Amino acid sequence: MGQQVFEVEIEYETGDSFNTYQRVETLGTSFTTIEEAEEMLDLIKGHYHAYEDSNGWNSRKRLRWEDIKEELWASKGSHEDSWEYRIAWKDSHIDAFWCGYFERLLSASIVKPQLRRDEY
Repeated sequence: MGQQVFEVEIEYETGDSFNTYQRVETLGTSFTTIEEAEEMLDLIKGHYHAYEDSNGWNSRKRLRWEDIKEELWASKGSHEDSWEYRIAWKDSHIDAFWCGYFERLLSASIVKPQLRRDEY
């Protein structure tokens, strides 16, 4: 018997000093309810706004762990700025691969549910 699975799809730009490419990837995490997937979209949005505030071309202040530690998406890594590249999810974290020097988030959306076959 199968179950409905939801995924979050990320569209982002990446590249190098000479080129820019658009990519579409899923988070690599499945959600069993639409509510969980919507919660992840909210976490991504909150995280990305803070990331942009801290790293955008018009940033006035670099955010540190102390500035964001109360946020639901906050996930502390091995160094002060590692929160910029990870989002807390349940007892773990998800890598924010759309954040980086050449990366820019374009959109995040819930992929139409797919029927997943249970493997035995």
